[in-house]
Amino acid sequence: MAMIACIDSDVLIDYFDGIPSSAEELVRYDKLLISRISWIEMLVGARTAEQREMREDFLRAFKLIELDVIIARRAITLRQEHRLRLPDAIVWTSALVHRAILIFRVITPASACRVRFDAACLSSISGQHFSTVRGLFLSPLG
Repeated sequence: MAMIACIDSDVLIDYFDGIPSSAEELVRYDKLLISRISWIEMLVGARTAEQREMREDFLRAFKLIELDVIIARRAITLRQEHRLRLPDAIVWTSALVHRAILIFRVITPASACRVRFDAACLSSISGQHFSTVRGLFLSPLG
């Protein structure tokens, strides 16, 4: 069975910043997905036209998940039920709809780490951002 991962923008930022564990994580999967909102965040963060072009070239390796009505409606529900920021709800929904593992970064007082989890397993979380969600350290990366 192919391993499919939906990558949140924080992990891609780490990749572009040269953090080795992010690159190591990306090669673990047979298929990489990115939501349109993460795609936008990556290009907004480009400081030069050259950097933007390089990021766009890199992101072509990902299957782009567009924000359609199914994802939009489900993201609304997740945002309302779990008090997530809208971009986080969109990314989570993108992973759910495509039955992908969601890869994102959690900031802890001690350090930042990336975590992976089956998006379908999250049924009782709340918080303003994935980083505030308790109990997501199902599989710390390293």
